[in-house]
Amino acid sequence: MDTVLILDGLRVILGFLILLFMPGFALSLAIFPRISDLSISDRLVYSLVLSIVSDIVFVVFMGVVPWLEPTTENLALVVCVFSDIVFMFWLGEWWYLNRRKKKHSGFRTPLRSAKDLTDVENRLQVESIRKLQKNILRDLTMFDVTSDSCRSSQKNIEHIRIPKNADVNKKLSEAEEELKDLNWLYD
Repeated sequence: MDTVLILDGLRVILGFLILLFMPGFALSLAIFPRISDLSISDRLVYSLVLSIVSDIVFVVFMGVVPWLEPTTENLALVVCVFSDIVFMFWLGEWWYLNRRKKKHSGFRTPLRSAKDLTDVENRLQVESIRKLQKNILRDLTMFDVTSDSCRSSQKNIEHIRIPKNADVNKKLSEAEEELKDLNWLYD
């Protein structure tokens, strides 16, 4: 007796999910194919509203077609077939969008030349280069690496482009002074 009640309760819950969620969820995925297009709450609301509307349309459709009686089993069958077709359409749409994204993922915007940069951008670029040089000097000093011990690093450091209006020697001397002040940390 209890198993019959449990099975009937599961049948009712499954019926509500099939009728009030599945077709609307499939339609919301077809209309907004990317998962990130809608928030979860918006997608749930769209699913509920679209499911109710599609169920009304299915019942009217079953009333018009003479060989299809409007019973609960037939309605569930029509809803499941419709939802499967829409889910397959969404999978095709999702595959197409991901294929296009992978195809264009190699595209990168080119770096702008120094003459196209504004003064603020130029200052930020100079500051970031100086900070990079400072970090390189700190790391070289910390690990007792000299320029002779690693020729490729020296070449990489020498090839860092520095804008003409930057006073690098002053910044390097300031960095060396800071390193001398912080030398007790590394002992």
